[in-house]
Amino acid sequence: MKFGTSRALILLLLSHLVCVRALFLQDEEVNNITNVTHNSTKKPRVFVVVVQTHATQGWCRLILSAKLSNVEIVTIAMGGLYSHVKRPRWVMEFLEKQNASDEDILIHLDGSDIIVSDREKYENAVEHFMQNTAENEEKFSGEDTVKEKHISPIMFMTTSECYAPQLDLLMNSDHKEHVQRCYWFFNVGYRKEEDKKLPHLLKSPPSGKPYLSGGGLIARVWAFKKFEYAFGELLKGSEEWWSEQSIYKPLLIWSAIQEEAVGQRFVLKRGMVGLDYEERFFTIPSSGVIGEAPFIHFPGQPIAWEEKARLIVKNLSWYKELKGREFNSKDMGKIETYVVGGEKWEFRYERICGDAAKENDLFKAKKL
Repeated sequence: MKFGTSRALILLLLSHLVCVRALFLQDEEVNNITNVTHNSTKKPRVFVVVVQTHATQGWCRLILSAKLSNVEIVTIAMGGLYSHVKRPRWVMEFLEKQNASDEDILIHLDGSDIIVSDREKYENAVEHFMQNTAENEEKFSGEDTVKEKHISPIMFMTTSECYAPQLDLLMNSDHKEHVQRCYWFFNVGYRKEEDKKLPHLLKSPPSGKPYLSGGGLIARVWAFKKFEYAFGELLKGSEEWWSEQSIYKPLLIWSAIQEEAVGQRFVLKRGMVGLDYEERFFTIPSSGVIGEAPFIHFPGQPIAWEEKARLIVKNLSWYKELKGREFNSKDMGKIETYVVGGEKWEFRYERICGDAAKENDLFKAKKL
């Protein structure tokens, strides 16, 4: 009887352990599902990247505006031999080293003639882009972009000036002057959209800024990979390239009109590349109005912008904060930079920029 009782107890205990193990496995399975769900809905990382091979006053001003607006900016290619056409590859190499995911977001800016306007505007712009773009290629629909259900997963800044001085490396026209050639090329794009009865992606917005500017772009990483690949393929065609905008603009227009004659590897899906006509992300404030854009661009000669820039900046929240307290450059903390080759270097702001926040120096672009 005792043996039978003991055996029964052992069997009961084993049965209990099996039940506990089953419950544990069930919980583990639930936890795994929860983790998978969490990972699949994680918020994309945002990389704000500038290519800057050496410190300038304009770059220090950008970093100052970013620090005071609590916007993290990473500087890459420090110490490198600068070329406009190297920038896309340098940015792509940085993203690869950061193990950027397809759904992550890239904001790429000029380094010396842009400032951050406002933290809230930055957050609103990023959220709008995140909610209105395809997080991967499988979810991208050019038709949704055309119908304005989504926006393009690569959006460039717009400008009133048509600048693409090396279009002659890609096409022939009767226009020897590069600005007229650029106007002609965009008109070809408008006309071909009409000839093919395509809904217009190329527009003439009320802002008077219908042309692509290379000063800023925002993109899903998956889309930037596609764009950078096509850019690199075009770059291989000549050793004379120095103007990246002379490659950006054809990639935009060939995508919009689905130009078959140039070769498929140069033609991105229609709707993949777009322009920030509404200036939701970037603005060149020709009229002095900055609207909702978190990034303000002052292109060209600094002296041409000095007075207007002074008036604009003095009304920004970070500038008011800066002048509303005793400022010390040591309060700015460290600047995250990467040298050519990818090694990370961190410097304290004051070590590189010194007294960059002095009133008389804030609007001057000079090398340090």
